[in-house]
Amino acid sequence: MPNDKLNLMCGCDLKNDFYEMARESKDFEFSYRKSDNGFNNYFLIRDKYNPCFNLRVYDYSKMKLFMCNPNRLGLSFLFLLLDNIFIYNSHKDFKITRMDFNVDIPIPVKRIRDSVYISRKRNFFQYVRDFYANDYIKQYNFSIGKRPEKFTAYDKIKEIRHRRFQADIDEKTIYEEQFGFDEITRLEFKRNGDKLPFRYLSELSQLKNYDPWENLNFYNVKDMLYERCRIFKRKVNTWGMQKAIKLMGKDYTRSSFMKYLVEDTNLKELVHESYYSFLDLFLDHHSMPRIELLN
Repeated sequence: MPNDKLNLMCGCDLKNDFYEMARESKDFEFSYRKSDNGFNNYFLIRDKYNPCFNLRVYDYSKMKLFMCNPNRLGLSFLFLLLDNIFIYNSHKDFKITRMDFNVDIPIPVKRIRDSVYISRKRNFFQYVRDFYANDYIKQYNFSIGKRPEKFTAYDKIKEIRHRRFQADIDEKTIYEEQFGFDEITRLEFKRNGDKLPFRYLSELSQLKNYDPWENLNFYNVKDMLYERCRIFKRKVNTWGMQKAIKLMGKDYTRSSFMKYLVEDTNLKELVHESYYSFLDLFLDHHSMPRIELLN
C-alpha cells in the first residue's frame, strides 16, 4: 500500500454524462454537496459495500480538485476512473498537489519511536488517542517534522477498529485477516509543495525509481556502562530516538553520542521490502473495485 492520499488539480471540465452515470450506478453512491459560500462544492463517491472507500471531486469553477486514496484503487483503475469523470488531453493535465507515501509493518509503534531518526527535522510530537470500540483502547501516535514534509506513525489496526466501530461494522479488521498480527504500524510521509517528488500524474509510472524512505534511519542504543550512554538510553525510552538526540545535542555534540548507537539495518530493510512489494501490486493490480459502474 504505497500511497495513502493523492490530490490532483486540473483545469478540465466534468463529462456531461457524469451525473447520469452517478445516479444509475448500482454499486456506488454519488452525491453532490454544496457549501454556503459555493466555493467548496464537491461530488462525493462512495462504495456502498465498503464505507472506507470514497473519492471527492471539488468544483472550483475553472479548476477541479480530485482527492482519493490510491491504495484502494490501483494505478490502472485510477486512470480509468479519471477517463470517465473528466474531459482532458493527457495525464499531464493533472498536477499533483499532495502525496502521502505509506507502508505497514508488523512492528509495535513504541519500537519505531525508540529507533527512528530523520536528520534535519526538529519538530517532534507524540500523543495518545483514547477511544472505545467494545472495550477501552489506547492508540499511540507520533510525528516528526511539519509541512510540507511530515512523517507520522500509528497503530493501523486500532485506527481501523475505531473507524469501523463508528460505522457499525464488524471489529475484525482487514489487516488482522491479511497479516495475522495483533499490531501493525503505519508509517507515512506526507509531502506537498516543493517536497513533492512528482509534479504531474503522468510521472507516477516512475514510482519504482523513487525511494521515499531514503532519509529514514533506525538505530539501537548500545549496552554500555558510560554515564552518558545510560542518560541517553533513559531519554530514548521516555521521548523516542528523534527527540532524545535533539535533547542530548544541547549538551553534547552530535558525534559525541552517535558512538553509542548502532544502525538497525534489518528494520530499514523491512520497511523497503514491504513498501516495494505493495508498490508492485499498486502498479500492476487489475482486480479493482466493481468496475461495472464505468460501463
